[in-house]
Amino acid sequence: MHKKEEVGSSSKDYKEWLASSRSDLLWLAGKPGSGKSTLVKSIVKRLVEEKDSTEDIAPLRTILLTARLTVTTLVPLRNLLLIFQSNERLFPLIRARFRHLQASKLKWDYESLKLALLSLHATKFNIKVFLFVDGMDESDDAYRDDIIEFLVSLAAASSNSRCIFKVFIAGRPETYIRPWMNRARHISLEEMNREDVQTIVDSRISNLRQFHVSALDHYASKTEPENEEKTFTMTKAYIVDNSRGVFLWVSLVLSELENFVQLGGYSLHDIEECLHSLPTKLEKSDGFYALMVERLAKNITKAKHHGARSWRIFAWITFSARQLAVTELADALAISEQCLTQAPGTAFNLAKWRPVDLVHGLYTLCEGFVEVKPSADGLCVQLMHQTVREFLLRRDQLAKLYDMNQTSGDKEIAITCCRYIYLAFMSAITKRPVDSTFSLATDVVEHLSDWNLLGYALTYPQFHLNSSEIIDKRTLSESERLINETLSDSTSYASILLLG
Repeated sequence: MHKKEEVGSSSKDYKEWLASSRSDLLWLAGKPGSGKSTLVKSIVKRLVEEKDSTEDIAPLRTILLTARLTVTTLVPLRNLLLIFQSNERLFPLIRARFRHLQASKLKWDYESLKLALLSLHATKFNIKVFLFVDGMDESDDAYRDDIIEFLVSLAAASSNSRCIFKVFIAGRPETYIRPWMNRARHISLEEMNREDVQTIVDSRISNLRQFHVSALDHYASKTEPENEEKTFTMTKAYIVDNSRGVFLWVSLVLSELENFVQLGGYSLHDIEECLHSLPTKLEKSDGFYALMVERLAKNITKAKHHGARSWRIFAWITFSARQLAVTELADALAISEQCLTQAPGTAFNLAKWRPVDLVHGLYTLCEGFVEVKPSADGLCVQLMHQTVREFLLRRDQLAKLYDMNQTSGDKEIAITCCRYIYLAFMSAITKRPVDSTFSLATDVVEHLSDWNLLGYALTYPQFHLNSSEIIDKRTLSESERLINETLSDSTSYASILLLG
């Protein structure tokens, strides 16, 4: 299978955009789940690597700056200031404005940022700026049209400038974007991904057919070869034709078919019927995500705790200040109001409340909306795709029982962090007074080392309390009470460790 970056770089428009000696603009259009962000990241990585390897050989006459932006807010745009500040040849271009805003204690606003980029046209040396904008369709409506117009103007060739702007904009093929896109170079992932989709489908349907044949052999069953060929050929064609370049949808459909066949007791007709019953969209009311939510709702009838636990998992993964390790999520799920009422702090047994084998349990609890990925610090958990977050936060509440908003998510995380700190530091060992030799320090460290969420709980509760416009008084009151009780004895290990 072609790598996504190879698909993008094989495009005629991409090659011409990259090779052009003038400022230029390239649009990348693709539906959610088609791999836009992955492609942007890989192209940026390649450009940085090529720049670094070239500079190892000889100094470049042209400076290459690479920036990847997500214009959902203005905050990521301010990161461009770091590029100017760290380059002694660029900083003079914004020095006056920078000092004025710094003296006035003002933040860089949108217009100032535009002026900073435009100032690059005043350089007396050659400079090439690669500007990648991912998620254009997610940008604030109040700024979106102006951002597009500004980026288009940056990419317009200027005979008086020694600065070359290579602007790369990625987004969904929304109606309001198409007129802009059609006037410039552009890549359509629906077209570019078709070959890759075909390769993926061929491989997994081939494996599915082998499983089917082995099942026939095992049970001495018979079926007409031409019927098999017809069913599996039709299946491949249907998936490719309806994919619209969306790898995520393809993966979900193939997984559904694989799970269906592995259950046994099916016919070739059943495979076709199963395929055609599956949604051809992701996020709509009749889409795949809505189907997955319905299944989760059915699980609640089997185990009542599943519903609340699933919601909490979604809340933590969606609104956490950083990516969470599986062990951290397990500890978060272990903490509830019930822990405070049923177990005094001195007798709280964290291990008893932790969910067992959470990695496998996540599929039952979250129906594939969540995935586990390896990282340098162990296994981490994340939403399957950005579109899952959008689905959970929809105002029309298609997520039903799992619908949430910023306030409810921050409230869940903030109060859990405060309860966690309370339970961790109200144990018998941490309530002991500190002596001059810190004789119990080793025992305290050993006790706290088993609390996997402690680093997060100590760092981010205030972040979540401040993130939402409205946090109810009960949450604030309980948070304050728990922290005050934890710090009630100023001579204890708990107070010394928490207050420093």
